[in-house]
Amino acid sequence: MKQSSSTNSITKKLNDNRNKFFLLQFSLLLIPLIIFIAFHVIGTHYRILDLAKNSGLFKNSTVNEYINNHFEQNFSESDKNSYAIKLDSLNILVSNLSTNDSRVFVIDTNAKLLAGSDFLKSTFQGTEKNAAAMKALSGNSGNVDLSIDGEKFLATCSQNNATGWGIITLRPYKLIRNDIFSEATVALILGIVLALGVAVMATWIFENKTKRIIDYTILKKQLEQGQINIDTISKLDDEELEKLVAAVNKIRDSRINCRKDTELDQMTGLLNRASIEKLCRRQLAGIGDNVFSALMIINLDYFKGVNDKLGSQLGDAVLHDFSEVLKRLFRPSDVVGRFAGDEFVVFLGGLPGEEIALQKAKRILEAASNVLIGVEQTKISASIGIATTPKHGKTYEALFDVAAKSVYKVKQNGKNGISIGENEIIR
Repeated sequence: MKQSSSTNSITKKLNDNRNKFFLLQFSLLLIPLIIFIAFHVIGTHYRILDLAKNSGLFKNSTVNEYINNHFEQNFSESDKNSYAIKLDSLNILVSNLSTNDSRVFVIDTNAKLLAGSDFLKSTFQGTEKNAAAMKALSGNSGNVDLSIDGEKFLATCSQNNATGWGIITLRPYKLIRNDIFSEATVALILGIVLALGVAVMATWIFENKTKRIIDYTILKKQLEQGQINIDTISKLDDEELEKLVAAVNKIRDSRINCRKDTELDQMTGLLNRASIEKLCRRQLAGIGDNVFSALMIINLDYFKGVNDKLGSQLGDAVLHDFSEVLKRLFRPSDVVGRFAGDEFVVFLGGLPGEEIALQKAKRILEAASNVLIGVEQTKISASIGIATTPKHGKTYEALFDVAAKSVYKVKQNGKNGISIGENEIIR
């Protein structure tokens, strides 16, 4: 039931994260879409406006060239028939250039309409307002915004140098806006289709992977809790298995580092005080009434003087070197640690007799005497107190108390020796 609850909790968290992902995905798609459409509409507006202006300039240029070729700067009034024929030809050209969305006309220097569509004739000659607008266009060059009876136009104006006539192309702004709207609509549709396509693809990929991620995460959690689900493992591919192995290695390394931080003495790498007590109690709890075990307390002689005289750096080196000696002398199953300062504790469980503990203690004395300090090659020694089970007790407190009194006795009687249960000192 506990495993199922944990699995459901993981699944719920992953589903919540998936929903958040969808919201984020939607936002990330919507914002660029809005920006894309906005920029496209703005760009389309200016592009179509430029096209309208360029189209007007092209038509004006065509008319201007025709006027240069067929009309003289100073023509005779007597040649009215020829002039009228030429105006008719100009009207035909202007009519051909005019379309539903752009109209071309020509005005003289007095703002009188010379050539243009019927629409323009009726419009410009209809009212004083339109006549004034027509006069405003006379002599202009470039693009002018014009309003005729409430309808707005883009007027592209040119002037013929030979005659001084004005050539004007009008295009209603509503048609320009229609073109802009049409292109913007196409851009919007394409943008939505693209966004939906990306969203569908991203959703499919995410949904396709979500269940595998959930299975993988649940399996990883089960591994951390010491539970294994073979069915889930069988569903993983090689890449996921590699990631899983990496996760297991990471968990292992984390536990090792955690053990080092919480159980070991940082300076020496031996067990710390709390770990010594915990492991001694654990071993003592499993020892029978007739099983021999020994607890040693080892104190380095003269260490304080050496530390004060030669400095803490050399003092730390002595503790490190002596710790390496202890690591080599004892089995991995033995409890070996630094209790405090220059004091060490060793617990030997399941020994055949007291003689083994004594032999180990003598080897410690010998090894301690071989630890040399500094350039002066100063030597140290050790005082060792030993308590054994079942003779001196079966609890950690009882054994530690006897061993502490034994080491004190050695300290008080010349140091560099061994005492078992406060008995005579052995050197």
